[in-house]
Amino acid sequence: MVPTRHDAPTSAEFPPQLQAQLRDFWAVYEEHFDAISASTSKKAEAHLQLGPLLRAMPPELLAAQQAASRDRLQRAVNGDWIPYLENLREQGTVYAEMGLDFAAWYDIVGAFSAELVPRIVDAYATDPRRLSGALVAMGALLDLAMSSIAARYLETKEERLRQTAARHTLVLESSLDAVVSMDDRGAITESNPAAQRMFVHAPAEVIGRPMLDTIIAAATARHFARVSRDSAPPATALRRSAGWNCRRCAPTAPSFPPSWRSSPCDCRRHGRSSPCSFAT
Repeated sequence: MVPTRHDAPTSAEFPPQLQAQLRDFWAVYEEHFDAISASTSKKAEAHLQLGPLLRAMPPELLAAQQAASRDRLQRAVNGDWIPYLENLREQGTVYAEMGLDFAAWYDIVGAFSAELVPRIVDAYATDPRRLSGALVAMGALLDLAMSSIAARYLETKEERLRQTAARHTLVLESSLDAVVSMDDRGAITESNPAAQRMFVHAPAEVIGRPMLDTIIAAATARHFARVSRDSAPPATALRRSAGWNCRRCAPTAPSFPPSWRSSPCDCRRHGRSSPCSFAT
């Protein structure tokens, strides 16, 4: 990715007076960088999600990453924000691809702040104006960092969801087996082309409608009603049902075992019988 000039903070985010306050923040952080990094890393290694990843990394690699992080932040304090922000976005991508909760990063930010804030207070205790300015600058920096990570994290997650949905759609649409899905209320949520051919319906005819009223035989629907008297969700009660048949099947077609059910069924309007299998 080639960063644009919009990748850098705008003047509204870091006006000149806040840039000076950011340098006050950096003066304290730089002085205690090693101690703060060691303490924060120790807490990160004990973290439920981040710990296993960090403990698996060679110590020299961790040290190199900390040095690079220090260099990027120093360049940002001096006005060159692009490497710093680009790295944050890369972190967002990595967290999303590894399946880490974004909240894990807030845990680390909290540990970092707990180490740095007391040192800033000690450094500027005799100058309330510089103290408040350094703390405000630190807060603005952390907000910028978290928003940059979050933006890329969400973008990556959304892209992965789109890819998963596309694969799901491709598998269903190319499947020779009829697939009809329903939600916990028993309403049809999905119907693939094979199901549309088997049950002779268009998606608009069935999506959102109860499966019991659409493709399950009336006699079985009455049986389902008896099974569901315990107020169980429709999908759960349907699984408990002793058996069910396609609404367009012959009325005398036998019931099927609860898990996989097969029987000669008339599942087309032209009256041809063909084997049907159902899974719940």
